[in-house]
Amino acid sequence: MSAWEVPALLAWLRRTAPRIDVMGPFELLELSPTEDERRLQDAYHAIATSRHPDRFRGKLAPADAELLMTVFGRISGAYALLRDPAQRQKLVPRRSGAMAAQRPTPPAGTPTSPAGASATPPTGTPVAPRPIGPKAKSYVRRAEAALDAGDAASALLNLRMAVAAEPGSRELRQLLADTEANLKKPR
Repeated sequence: MSAWEVPALLAWLRRTAPRIDVMGPFELLELSPTEDERRLQDAYHAIATSRHPDRFRGKLAPADAELLMTVFGRISGAYALLRDPAQRQKLVPRRSGAMAAQRPTPPAGTPTSPAGASATPPTGTPVAPRPIGPKAKSYVRRAEAALDAGDAASALLNLRMAVAAEPGSRELRQLLADTEANLKKPR
């Protein structure tokens, strides 16, 4: 993963910083609680590669640089916490019996279907929308950053990549369709 450009980083900071105190360690690392140790390491390294404060030294206003250091410090703390198996076990709920069949709740900000629009299989049993995987979430976040920076082409490309990463997600397809429709509207 390559480093982010300054406008995308600033857009991400503006979305993330106000919520930093309520974000859990999994959400900070853009992970599901069910991910393994290897995925945890990969997620942290991807964030460090793209958003480490040293990559933006001299490119940000002092206030933005300080904010980035604070946010990245929280991400590093979350990584250190989750690398400790004992601490991680305290944060991951045990699943057994009926709970084992349920999927984890997606982090805040993950697109979901409108109320009452969940899929219904042929048996008539309602199914909750599937959570979006970390790769697709990463593309959605990039799309949001691109929109915040005024780059509609990059936003659409990232949303298309999110749909490609999760082809079975109606929520992502709907998000792409809504974004395309909104961008086509005359302003």
